[in-house]
Order: sequence, then structure tokens, then C-alpha cells
Amino acid sequence: MYSTTDRKGCRSYHSNPETCSACPLLEHCTRSKNRQKVITWHVREDRKIVCPLQGKRNPG
Repeated sequence: MYSTTDRKGCRSYHSNPETCSACPLLEHCTRSKNRQKVITWHVREDRKIVCPLQGKRNPG
């Protein structure tokens, strides 16, 4: 679930602790005491993944 975006453009996503507490893979996913996974993703992260591939020329 989306939580917030900070000044640097990073979005934070927090999992639902009630859902995660029942998951058998919880200990592999997070060590958080409140049983919540937090993922931070920059708003332009998808562009960072694509951009290195753009502009490269095929050496013929």
C-alpha cells in the first residue's frame, strides 16, 4: 500500500502487517519487529532501468 513520497522523489510502500504476520515466508522477507515490509522506489526508477538501453548503438 502506498504511504508517502519524500522530497527526493522516493515513494514508500508499506505492507499490511496483519497480512504479513500470517505469511510463512515472513522471516525471509523482513526482520521488522512490527512485521511490515517497507519498499522505497524512486518515481523515475522505471526510467533508470530503460535509459541505459537507449542510445546504445549496435556496432555493425
